Amino acid sequence: MNYKKGFSILLTVLLIVSNITTSVVCSAEELTDSSHTVANNSYNDYMYGNKDKADNNVENIEIFGDVYSFKEIYEKAEFNFNVTTAGFYSFAFDYACSKKVENNPSFTFSIDGEVPFLGATQIEVNRYWNVDEITLDSNGNSIRGEMTVNEERRTYSLKDASGIVVEPYQFYLDVGEHTIAFVLNDGIFSLKNIRAYGAQKLMSYEEFLNTNKNLNIYGEEAISFEAENVHLVNSRGVISNNEMQSYLTTPNSYTKNLLNVLGGANWKTPNTSVVWRVKVPKTALYRISFRFKQDAYQGFNSYRSLSVNGNIPYEEASEIAFGYDDNWQTLCFDKYILLNEGENEIELTCTLGKSADLLDSTKKVITDLNNLYSSLLMIVGTEPDNYRDYHLEDEIPNLKGNIEAIAKNIDTLCDDIITVFGENRGQISALLDASRQLKSMAADIRSITKGSRMGRLKSNISSIASFATKLQGGPLQLDSFVLSGEDAVDLHSEKFFQKLKYSVLRFVSSFVADYNAVLGKEGEKTISVWIATGRDQLQVIKGMIESDFSPKHNINVKLQLVTGSVIQATLAGKGPDVALGRSETDVMNFAIRNAICNLKDFEDYKDIISRFSKTAMEPFTYKDSVYAIPATQSFDMMFVRTDIFKRLGLDVPETWQELITVTIPVLQRKNLSVGLGVINKSANINA
Repeated sequence: MNYKKGFSILLTVLLIVSNITTSVVCSAEELTDSSHTVANNSYNDYMYGNKDKADNNVENIEIFGDVYSFKEIYEKAEFNFNVTTAGFYSFAFDYACSKKVENNPSFTFSIDGEVPFLGATQIEVNRYWNVDEITLDSNGNSIRGEMTVNEERRTYSLKDASGIVVEPYQFYLDVGEHTIAFVLNDGIFSLKNIRAYGAQKLMSYEEFLNTNKNLNIYGEEAISFEAENVHLVNSRGVISNNEMQSYLTTPNSYTKNLLNVLGGANWKTPNTSVVWRVKVPKTALYRISFRFKQDAYQGFNSYRSLSVNGNIPYEEASEIAFGYDDNWQTLCFDKYILLNEGENEIELTCTLGKSADLLDSTKKVITDLNNLYSSLLMIVGTEPDNYRDYHLEDEIPNLKGNIEAIAKNIDTLCDDIITVFGENRGQISALLDASRQLKSMAADIRSITKGSRMGRLKSNISSIASFATKLQGGPLQLDSFVLSGEDAVDLHSEKFFQKLKYSVLRFVSSFVADYNAVLGKEGEKTISVWIATGRDQLQVIKGMIESDFSPKHNINVKLQLVTGSVIQATLAGKGPDVALGRSETDVMNFAIRNAICNLKDFEDYKDIISRFSKTAMEPFTYKDSVYAIPATQSFDMMFVRTDIFKRLGLDVPETWQELITVTIPVLQRKNLSVGLGVINKSANINA
């Protein structure tokens, strides 16, 4: 069931700093006070603050060798150890996840009672999922394999969940006794073999070749693998899909809906991985080539790291760039990897690559611009008087210098972007516009309040924030990959007449093939389902039917996108068995005509409604019968600009009265406002 959250937004930007109070320690003792403090700085600030510390060659430290299993949220586990050499240490452990909890495990990490930087308040461990083989329904269409939690232990090093910091976190430790603590924020998992180690630099490709100089280069026929046939994924969002644009995409069919590609827009989050098991005939050096499409962000690269049997073989494999193009491409990785005879694991992980530093710089620019805009807004408001002198340089210390510094940082960022992605000024138009505006404002401070400059500044900040989202991860779609020897392979070049034949046959088959039908295997029953929300939602529901409902219940489903009147179709005897995404008003129209079923007659009714709030069924109840269940539920929430509250000396309001009498008057005196969402009285339902 999908849930839609409604938001009441206080000001405009969310900034949440979590301060966890723990209650359980290793010995299961109850804590009554806050068990750690949180440093209000970033990881880069933390490393800069320790830049003068000696970076010695530190020893590996075995901290805890047994298994520690977390059992509940906010549980705290502490481990003591001794450091004999001062220096920078990273921490790693082996972990296994529980099948019982849906969310990925996450925890707050502290050393000697202090969380050293904000990134350590929310460290997330990805679960891996076994992916069953793709099967076919009775109509010849593909059914996604079921995903189940992989309970094997895997190794994890503490690192940045956002992907901006690519290497594992490093923590400076002095000589002496130390205590590390894990406070569980979400999920359930177990730890084993907790250890600290010094920074480990990957070997270069040249060093890799020297290490394996006695091995031969694979010289036999190239071995091809379908990318959609994955063994493991660490995100259930990374799934196989159907692509019918090219006859080279395999497997393909003119009439059947076959799952033949992996990823796309659903594979762009940093640290999301896919793992394939490949079998090779001999131990040798192989070249790997991918048939891929990256057509989402023009001018940007998508980056992936390549691991073989659990390890990145050399530095050059840590950020492989997949370039932009509208069409399918071949990436022939020009470096060899070592595969052993028999079964091996090949893993691709989404990384930010060279975008990481650019994203970090872009976020800093956005923060500086937001601070500048809020400072100006508190004085001049959203619609300043063109004929009034606000004495901005007196009100805001070093205003001109700050504006010039931000403009300089933007220019530096633009140069860095061009260095990484090439000369394409369309990518950085918002940055260039913001730089020009800031330089003009710095040259004439009084012009800030003239015309629509404040509005333009706000618009530029929004545009730069949109640009930042393109740096936060690159989508990638894979069709297949090939293991070969010295010769490069071409996986994307199409022949004209074969392409023409494929296009004609696809066009002809579109008049006879029913791409919306989803059939179970030899099902005795068939139900028709209409959905009115849109094709994207239809594809998601279709995937759920294919992979779960039809195989499990042996019921055929004909899913159709229909936006017309269900009542008229029902009266004509052509209505569906199930209607998804209808409005609340439809329910009563059906109920008074006795045209839909009373859901209370189903055996699992009480189990299903237990997922919703107590009053969720009231709009769908008529004469003590219930005729629909909600597809969405809305929850109003409040988000706070904590930086502005801190600047104004305000506490977060805990009651409506406090909001009205204390918070709003202070905000309004500074030309700020409170945004309240309107509660949505209607919702989509399933009937």
